[in-house]
Amino acid sequence: MNRNYIFTHWAATLLIAPFLPTLYDFFFNPIKGEIIGLLDVYPIILLFSFILSLPTLIIYYFVFLYLMKRNANPVLTKVILIVLTIVGIAITILIIGGSLAMTLIYSFSISAFLTGILIRISNKTNPLKMVSESNRVIEIKSE
Repeated sequence: MNRNYIFTHWAATLLIAPFLPTLYDFFFNPIKGEIIGLLDVYPIILLFSFILSLPTLIIYYFVFLYLMKRNANPVLTKVILIVLTIVGIAITILIIGGSLAMTLIYSFSISAFLTGILIRISNKTNPLKMVSESNRVIEIKSE
């Protein structure tokens, strides 16, 4: 499994989530022009998202390492990590509260779900390496 998945999933979730409520409003709300307002506060949203997501990211990291050590199935690993992310998002936002809590939970959860599914968790296998019957890696050198 690829450790880059952890940080790619985290970063993609934080980068995409703020746009989801705006996109929803753009298509389903008669008042247009709100994307400009989002772009003005986007850096602030990213900063707070980064800070508030750190506790969940730390737990996520250790769960990923545990699953990797146990050689868990990549699909099962993805499911566990996505659920962990969504639960972490919900707990964090509910602790903070506010009138936008449910909107934020939905947008960050949808973003975490979609990015978690779309990002590849497994490394591509190297065709120049083979494992012998004694589980020793044999590297084939190409000339």
